[in-house]
Amino acid sequence: MVTKSLNTDYDVLLNSIRKLGNNSKESYVIFDATKHHCILECNDSFCMLTNAARSQVLNTDYFSWLSMDEKKDNH
Repeated sequence: MVTKSLNTDYDVLLNSIRKLGNNSKESYVIFDATKHHCILECNDSFCMLTNAARSQVLNTDYFSWLSMDEKKDNH
């Protein structure tokens, strides 16, 4: 039973953060620091910043997107 409660709390928290981020004009990413910085959520601003579709961004390593951005800036 405790696991179900934790999953519910996690979902509520993720949805709350998602709503806050979607109301922001800034780009945002939610990633899981315990699972290789796997991106759980991002908004359209982040997709435009990375020039990638949301489906390409989700479930990938957040820091890999940073390194791609740095490579782009150095060229």
